[in-house]
Amino acid sequence: MARGLSARSQLDEVSLRRHLGACLATCHVAVQFKNPAEVLRRLLGEGIRVSGIQLSAALRTGGSSASRVALEAILRAVYLNQVKARRPGGSISSHVDLRDARSRGAAPSIFMCRYFGMTTA
Repeated sequence: MARGLSARSQLDEVSLRRHLGACLATCHVAVQFKNPAEVLRRLLGEGIRVSGIQLSAALRTGGSSASRVALEAILRAVYLNQVKARRPGGSISSHVDLRDARSRGAAPSIFMCRYFGMTTA
């Protein structure tokens, strides 16, 4: 319990912690270049209840032109959003989707993309 809180506030906190929790989405963790086990440990260490784990996919490729060509090949069939590009020095840039990353000239060593279903186009 947090120090300095009234009895009512402490009761509210207990109730919130009992009824609310986080859903750990593995894809969202992956596109942030985080380790899912470490994220889970941190959540639990902070007393945050994990009420669900969503097993979902992210695509990871190298930054080579062959990798970009491979992503381009599936780009028409799927929507790749929440794109992160990690450069060789370690900096990470965020992009709305793969088209945005491409138009901004992202030249990463690694791309991470959230896979999101089929498009109609």
